[in-house]
Amino acid sequence: MLLSFQAAAANRRLKEALAKQKLIQAERANRLETYNSSTIGNRVRVRISVEAFWSLKIFKLLEINVCISNTLVFSVVFRI
Repeated sequence: MLLSFQAAAANRRLKEALAKQKLIQAERANRLETYNSSTIGNRVRVRISVEAFWSLKIFKLLEINVCISNTLVFSVVFRI
């Protein structure tokens, strides 16, 4: 008698776990469907703009560094 109650409880827990697993799989499938081309495009545009911003910053820093180096070389050569 006790074993049948335990078996019934185990079966109930198993059914609940399987139902929860199916629910989570359905939610994941639904979440993947919401990633359409517009949201992916927006993320790519944001990423490119951030990369362009930092590339421009680095380029300007290098350009300033080169200008300073050229000025120092010019002043050393011509003793300005």
